[in-house]
Amino acid sequence: MNVNDNLIDLYINKEPIIFDISSDKYINITGETGSGKSTYTKEHFSSDDYVVVETDVLFNEKYKDNEFLNKLRNKIFKKYSDEHYPGGYNLKINFNHFNDVLKIIIDNKQDDGKTLVIDSGQFRHLKRYDLLKGKLIVMRTSVKESIKRACERFEKRYPNATEAEKESHRIKKYTAYELYKKFNTVIIKSFILYRF
Repeated sequence: MNVNDNLIDLYINKEPIIFDISSDKYINITGETGSGKSTYTKEHFSSDDYVVVETDVLFNEKYKDNEFLNKLRNKIFKKYSDEHYPGGYNLKINFNHFNDVLKIIIDNKQDDGKTLVIDSGQFRHLKRYDLLKGKLIVMRTSVKESIKRACERFEKRYPNATEAEKESHRIKKYTAYELYKKFNTVIIKSFILYRF
């Protein structure tokens, strides 16, 4: 099997690649912004058999009534108490924090028989592969399509944005999407660890 055939492509959309790591009740789903992570999660993991933690919205105030998310927030805020903004729902989570945040999420999984789904683009910053359990699903939507979707999402979210703001966002996305190479590194390392 050629590993290169399984990498994310600049122009060609591919089906998600799934690595079966262990029989533990965890699903780790990752991919670039606009790759379809959240849509895939809703389509496949929306029943009561699953508990979904989407790290992009973990600190979104609209989820403040979710007991499990509040427990996670409190543990993370305690660890990074000097790094959050006033108001309690904004934490500057970045790639330096992801491995710690992932460990906190895993360590606090409820023993309720449900599968924990962790939906996060931050897996590109994974350094501790020993934290992975269950399945790892990497969305392999092409870079071109992901950028298109991210720009469409921006225009929908900000309908009054000027052409200059839209162009600035587009340029920022094109620059940021160099990070797709980090997702390909995740795929390569996962092949080495879990396929051979």
